Amino acid sequence: LSTPARNLIVELFNANGDKIVEKTGTNILAYNTSSGKFTGAINMGQVAVGDYTVKVKSDRYLRKRIPGIVSVPASTQQITIPETTLIVGDMNNDNIVNITDYNVLLSCFGEKSTSASCEGNKRNADLDDNNWVDEVDFNIYVRSLSIQSGD
Repeated sequence: LSTPARNLIVELFNANGDKIVEKTGTNILAYNTSSGKFTGAINMGQVAVGDYTVKVKSDRYLRKRIPGIVSVPASTQQITIPETTLIVGDMNNDNIVNITDYNVLLSCFGEKSTSASCEGNKRNADLDDNNWVDEVDFNIYVRSLSIQSGD
């Protein structure tokens, strides 16, 4: 992987759907080579005891609601959320896979990956994380179009 550490945004929502807290962690998701998965932890600060809906997002991925309700029995207790799979393809991080993401992909496709027009976009356009933007990334983008928007 060309980016073995990833950013993470975690949002907590109460029973009314109101966002209670949002935290961003920089490079807190780390790739575990033995499990083949990313894991990490983020400090949400003081959170009131209660039940919450949790949504997570990482760069290049659509935001996803964690299945079920997460109960916080004590404001300082560490909570483990269930494993979830995020959908890659959101190259401009607006939580939608659409033509704007396609434009990011095109700006870095093939030999353009070393051009000035790709500057700042290559990491997001490299959907398979192999440090090159090619047909595989395009196929991943097309597959992600069927999902289109995050939770």
